[in-house]
Amino acid sequence: MAAADYFGKTKFRAAISNYFINTLLISRKGGSAIQTMKKALDNGNSLIIFPEGSRGEPDSEQQMKPGVALLLSLCPDVKYVPAYMFGMGRIMPKGDSLIVPYDSILIYGKPTLPHSNETKEILAQIENDMKELKNKVKNRDSGI
Repeated sequence: MAAADYFGKTKFRAAISNYFINTLLISRKGGSAIQTMKKALDNGNSLIIFPEGSRGEPDSEQQMKPGVALLLSLCPDVKYVPAYMFGMGRIMPKGDSLIVPYDSILIYGKPTLPHSNETKEILAQIENDMKELKNKVKNRDSGI
């Protein structure tokens, strides 16, 4: 998933984004993003979704937006795989185009079906999974 207004700003940028990271460009306006993502899942594609919606300050969590939970409520047979990233914001801070070498961590959870069809409950489930992954990273860093 990639924002069309950024990754598709020009035809060249859209082509490069698609070639290197296989983007599915979505509009952040107009409310069609969920249906575009649902269609991609219905066609057997996998999606990478950042539930916060945007990069924020390095290693500072933002509140998750309900879009991922809404999508899962429309696709009850689709499993999600939670992933927690730490240190990525220092590698390429928001607004910078230069990648800087820095230690980072990416940890994946298990493929999971939502326990409910209710958006709020699905979002709470994902948030809980993310907290568990974050705790694993913290425990790893403290030597436990």
